[in-house]
Amino acid sequence: MGKMLAAVSVVAVLVAAVGFGATGDGNRAMRPTEAPPPAGGPSAGLSWFTEIGPIDTQTWDTPQHMVSVAMRIGFEEGDSATLSELSGRRIELRDFTRRYFAGRSAEELRPENEARIRMEIIDMLNTRYLAGARVRAIAFDRLDVMETF
Repeated sequence: MGKMLAAVSVVAVLVAAVGFGATGDGNRAMRPTEAPPPAGGPSAGLSWFTEIGPIDTQTWDTPQHMVSVAMRIGFEEGDSATLSELSGRRIELRDFTRRYFAGRSAEELRPENEARIRMEIIDMLNTRYLAGARVRAIAFDRLDVMETF
Protein backbone atom coordinates (compact mmCIF):
# COMPACT_ATOMS: atom_id res chain seq x y z
CA MET A 1 0.00 0.00 0.00
CA GLY A 2 2.87 2.38 0.82
CA LYS A 3 4.54 1.77 -2.56
CA MET A 4 1.25 2.36 -4.35
CA LEU A 5 0.74 5.65 -2.50
CA ALA A 6 4.30 6.74 -3.35
CA ALA A 7 3.76 5.88 -7.03
CA VAL A 8 0.49 7.83 -7.13
CA SER A 9 2.21 10.79 -5.44
CA VAL A 10 5.02 10.80 -8.03
CA VAL A 11 2.52 10.66 -10.90
CA ALA A 12 0.48 13.48 -9.35
CA VAL A 13 3.59 15.66 -9.01
CA LEU A 14 4.60 14.97 -12.62
CA VAL A 15 1.13 15.73 -13.92
CA ALA A 16 1.06 18.97 -11.95
CA ALA A 17 4.51 19.99 -13.18
CA VAL A 18 3.72 19.25 -16.80
CA GLY A 19 0.09 20.29 -16.76
CA PHE A 20 0.62 23.57 -15.00
CA GLY A 21 3.96 24.52 -16.53
CA ALA A 22 6.18 24.39 -13.45
CA THR A 23 9.70 25.51 -14.25
CA GLY A 24 11.51 23.99 -11.30
CA ASP A 25 12.27 27.34 -9.68
CA GLY A 26 8.77 27.93 -8.37
CA ASN A 27 7.82 30.23 -11.24
CA ARG A 28 4.93 29.34 -13.50
CA ALA A 29 5.85 29.05 -17.15
CA MET A 30 3.33 30.43 -19.59
CA ARG A 31 1.17 27.74 -21.07
CA PRO A 32 0.56 27.27 -24.76
CA THR A 33 -2.66 28.64 -26.12
CA GLU A 34 -5.47 26.58 -27.46
CA ALA A 35 -5.85 25.54 -31.08
CA PRO A 36 -8.30 27.44 -33.25
CA PRO A 37 -11.93 27.13 -32.21
CA PRO A 38 -14.02 24.34 -33.78
CA ALA A 39 -16.02 24.80 -36.98
CA GLY A 40 -18.85 27.24 -36.56
CA GLY A 41 -16.83 29.41 -34.17
CA PRO A 42 -14.97 32.64 -34.92
CA SER A 43 -12.64 30.85 -37.34
CA ALA A 44 -15.41 29.38 -39.51
CA GLY A 45 -14.77 30.10 -43.16
CA LEU A 46 -11.01 30.39 -42.68
CA SER A 47 -8.12 28.41 -44.06
CA TRP A 48 -4.94 28.16 -41.99
CA PHE A 49 -1.38 28.69 -43.21
CA THR A 50 0.80 26.44 -41.04
CA GLU A 51 4.10 26.45 -42.91
CA ILE A 52 5.93 28.93 -40.66
CA GLY A 53 7.04 26.11 -38.38
CA PRO A 54 8.26 26.37 -34.80
CA ILE A 55 10.33 29.41 -33.81
CA ASP A 56 12.64 29.63 -30.79
CA THR A 57 14.08 32.96 -29.66
CA GLN A 58 14.71 35.01 -26.52
CA THR A 59 12.99 38.09 -25.14
CA TRP A 60 14.92 41.35 -24.95
CA ASP A 61 14.45 41.90 -21.21
CA THR A 62 16.67 40.90 -18.28
CA PRO A 63 16.60 38.20 -17.23
CA GLN A 64 16.02 36.88 -20.70
CA HIS A 65 13.26 34.37 -21.30
CA MET A 66 13.19 31.67 -23.94
CA VAL A 67 10.21 31.91 -26.29
CA SER A 68 9.00 28.93 -28.27
CA VAL A 69 6.14 29.66 -30.65
CA ALA A 70 4.25 27.83 -33.38
CA MET A 71 1.81 30.15 -35.13
CA ARG A 72 -0.95 29.69 -37.71
CA ILE A 73 -2.19 32.44 -40.01
CA GLY A 74 -5.90 32.42 -40.83
CA PHE A 75 -7.20 33.80 -44.12
CA GLU A 76 -10.44 33.62 -46.10
CA GLU A 77 -11.22 30.09 -47.21
CA GLY A 78 -10.63 29.66 -50.93
CA ASP A 79 -8.41 32.77 -51.25
CA SER A 80 -5.72 31.25 -53.45
CA ALA A 81 -3.94 34.61 -53.92
CA THR A 82 -3.36 34.91 -50.16
CA LEU A 83 -2.22 31.29 -49.90
CA SER A 84 0.21 31.89 -52.76
CA GLU A 85 1.63 35.05 -51.17
CA LEU A 86 1.99 33.46 -47.75
CA SER A 87 3.68 30.39 -49.26
CA GLY A 88 6.03 32.53 -51.33
CA ARG A 89 7.02 34.60 -48.32
CA ARG A 90 7.50 31.75 -45.85
CA ILE A 91 11.10 32.71 -45.00
CA GLU A 92 10.11 36.35 -44.43
CA LEU A 93 7.19 35.23 -42.24
CA ARG A 94 9.55 33.08 -40.15
CA ASP A 95 11.87 36.07 -39.75
CA PHE A 96 8.96 38.37 -38.88
CA THR A 97 7.74 35.91 -36.22
CA ARG A 98 11.21 35.55 -34.70
CA ARG A 99 11.79 39.33 -34.63
CA TYR A 100 8.31 40.04 -33.24
CA PHE A 101 8.78 37.79 -30.21
CA ALA A 102 12.47 38.72 -29.71
CA GLY A 103 11.38 42.36 -29.52
CA ARG A 104 9.01 41.74 -26.61
CA SER A 105 9.51 41.34 -22.89
CA ALA A 106 8.25 38.35 -20.94
CA GLU A 107 5.70 40.65 -19.30
CA GLU A 108 4.29 41.63 -22.71
CA LEU A 109 3.96 37.96 -23.64
CA ARG A 110 1.86 36.96 -20.61
CA PRO A 111 -1.24 34.83 -21.40
CA GLU A 112 -3.63 37.65 -20.57
CA ASN A 113 -2.06 39.69 -23.42
CA GLU A 114 -2.62 37.09 -26.14
CA ALA A 115 -5.62 38.85 -27.70
CA ARG A 116 -3.53 42.03 -28.06
CA ILE A 117 -0.59 40.04 -29.45
CA ARG A 118 -2.84 38.44 -32.07
CA MET A 119 -4.28 41.81 -33.11
CA GLU A 120 -0.80 43.40 -33.34
CA ILE A 121 0.47 40.57 -35.53
CA ILE A 122 -2.59 40.74 -37.82
CA ASP A 123 -2.22 44.52 -38.15
CA MET A 124 1.55 44.36 -38.80
CA LEU A 125 1.22 41.62 -41.41
CA ASN A 126 -1.64 43.35 -43.23
CA THR A 127 -0.14 46.86 -43.22
CA ARG A 128 3.62 46.33 -43.41
CA TYR A 129 4.55 42.89 -44.70
CA LEU A 130 2.00 41.50 -47.12
CA ALA A 131 1.19 43.08 -50.47
CA GLY A 132 -2.24 41.72 -51.31
CA ALA A 133 -2.88 39.03 -48.74
CA ARG A 134 -5.32 39.72 -45.94
CA VAL A 135 -4.75 37.98 -42.63
CA ARG A 136 -7.98 37.45 -40.69
CA ALA A 137 -6.81 35.54 -37.63
CA ILE A 138 -3.76 34.31 -35.73
CA ALA A 139 -3.73 31.11 -33.68
CA PHE A 140 -0.92 29.70 -31.58
CA ASP A 141 -0.31 25.97 -31.47
CA ARG A 142 2.36 26.81 -28.91
CA LEU A 143 3.39 29.99 -27.13
CA ASP A 144 5.76 29.11 -24.30
CA VAL A 145 7.75 31.71 -22.39
CA MET A 146 10.33 30.32 -19.96
CA GLU A 147 12.93 32.05 -17.82
CA THR A 148 16.50 31.10 -18.81
CA PHE A 149 19.30 30.61 -16.30
